[in-house]
Amino acid sequence: MKKATHAGLGLALALALVGSGLSGAFAAETTNPDFVASPVIASAETAEPVTGSIGFDQQVVALLDGSDYNVMYPVPAGATGVYTFVSPRGQESNIRAWNAKAVQGLTPGGILLPNVSLGNQATLGDGTPQGILAVRAAGGDYSLGLAFTKDNGVNLIPDSLYFGHITVTAGTGDWTYAEVECPTCGGGDPTPTPSPSGSATQNLAADVTVPPVVDGVLSMVAPSSSTSTIGNATIVNGKSQSTGTLGDFQIQDGRAASNPGWELTTTSVGNFTLGSTTIDKQQLGLAPRNVSGVAATLAPAQVAGSATYPSLFASLPAGTAGSSTLNADLTFVAPEGSPAGTYTSTLTLTLVSE
Repeated sequence: MKKATHAGLGLALALALVGSGLSGAFAAETTNPDFVASPVIASAETAEPVTGSIGFDQQVVALLDGSDYNVMYPVPAGATGVYTFVSPRGQESNIRAWNAKAVQGLTPGGILLPNVSLGNQATLGDGTPQGILAVRAAGGDYSLGLAFTKDNGVNLIPDSLYFGHITVTAGTGDWTYAEVECPTCGGGDPTPTPSPSGSATQNLAADVTVPPVVDGVLSMVAPSSSTSTIGNATIVNGKSQSTGTLGDFQIQDGRAASNPGWELTTTSVGNFTLGSTTIDKQQLGLAPRNVSGVAATLAPAQVAGSATYPSLFASLPAGTAGSSTLNADLTFVAPEGSPAGTYTSTLTLTLVSE
């Protein structure tokens, strides 16, 4: 995975999504008491509704109000997390049945334009098939949505579920979406059965999952942007210092049978250049950090001014598998006398199995 990095005196650009005449999402009566509304799927670039076939990696967002992309999903009381997810139909309220998911930022004012691209649902769920790559391979009928959680993502917040139905094409992962008005999604209390004797018999159905008997695959999903900006340049001790982040990326390890572990290395960082001016790569500081999922063992931070590349980024010991979301804090210190401007470089991360 290659990442382009920018450093120096930079400007932050905000992209506003503009759209008009979008059809509205609706909240209707449903057999699932947690269901609130079915979102409208729209292009991440234009906020225009998307119809027909949608590509596996096509970037799309879920609008709560199809006529106003500024309407946020309200954060319910007690929520400590929010996820987008793929689940079997009828299992939307059952977190343990989700096939795949992605952590979203929980902002107090509400959730705006969550990314629901199938390829971005990179964290493995416990459902069958397990993981978005397995969903892509198998195809079939699923639900796609957004849910608020508590207790470290273990339990669903009541009345906080938004989803629609999708049909995935096996192999390609292309999919179609349909809003649902009364989903047969299960969840909630079963309808009580009257009994003249004062007692009732209720049938129970319990799902059980077992570890896979064969290994899945080890893969890495790059950050959503191909460029990491190191900006907000300030003068510290007479030198220009800029900061930024690499961007969230995922290591997906589905080898739950053998659990050999993995190692991630920053295999190369190019010198930073601006025209004919070059600043040595040792001026880039890099501090790996865990974001979510299975916590990896992080390498010590590389300090700007004395950094050495290649260097270890993170590793996962044998006996552990699952999905790990990682990031890194970046610091760039330009030597005194360096011309102002935006310097560019390229960073490469390499993942290998232990």
